[in-house]
Amino acid sequence: MDVTVPHAAVRYREYLPCEALRSSVGALFSFCEPDGERTDRCIFLELTFNSGERDCAPTFADGCACIVFNFGEAYWPEGVWRPSAIDTAAVLVGPLTAGGPAQAPARQKSMGVYLRAGSTLAGAPLRDLENCAIPLEDVWGLEARRLWEELNTIQGEGARLALLESALVQRMALRRPAEPRMKVGEVAAWIQASEGRLSVERIAELAGFSRQHFARVFHASVGVSPKVYCEMARFRATLGYFQGFGRIDWAQVAAAAGYADQSHMIAEFRRFSGMTPEELRRGRWFHPFIERAGRSSRKALGPA
Repeated sequence: MDVTVPHAAVRYREYLPCEALRSSVGALFSFCEPDGERTDRCIFLELTFNSGERDCAPTFADGCACIVFNFGEAYWPEGVWRPSAIDTAAVLVGPLTAGGPAQAPARQKSMGVYLRAGSTLAGAPLRDLENCAIPLEDVWGLEARRLWEELNTIQGEGARLALLESALVQRMALRRPAEPRMKVGEVAAWIQASEGRLSVERIAELAGFSRQHFARVFHASVGVSPKVYCEMARFRATLGYFQGFGRIDWAQVAAAAGYADQSHMIAEFRRFSGMTPEELRRGRWFHPFIERAGRSSRKALGPA
């Protein structure tokens, strides 16, 4: 029987991974109902909201892959949790270069990891996963199913996180990937720190490669071209310009963020989020990118 639980709250968290995983994992995350469990783990992003206060945003373009373990409940747009069938228990999501539809479906209760650019933990070439989401079993085999079953069985988010980290550390130890000539993670960090303002030529120069060779190696390691990765970094940074204010001068924001003009900015927002900047600004959207931008940057230019 479909049982509706009214007024259920939502909690989204991002946790710092253990030291052994930090070169490959940006964060562990969970999306669930609050359970009252206390934790001594390092939480560097947390958001809670009540039913009807926020809508879950559609998928945004992202230059990094992630691994998601889904569980048998989902948060629906009307603000309630319901039991939900799971299409795929564990999913490997490759780098995405386009946003999802504007109308967001239910958001599954989940736990997972955001992989760093160039991470080999996915177990598959990221260039083959661009704009793809595949069952993790296709890559990890029965190990993925067993891990999901254990995560689904044990109680407490802390215990689940410890189990997930342990499994990932074991995979890293077994794979022992060869050290790449290009330190892709560092290059991706430069791009993010520059908010996408570095040219591909300049990044290649900093990395010590020709433009052509750099672009080929970066695309193979990250799954998207360096040009697109820079565009997505600019999009994510621009989200920080319009947090918590009323009317905004979008032409001014476009210029400050490094777009050619306002039309250029609108086109990229539609491409990467499925919405215009104004639609994102006016909505009650929950999305990790929006939360990170709002908390790490206060670049808003103020009311027009």
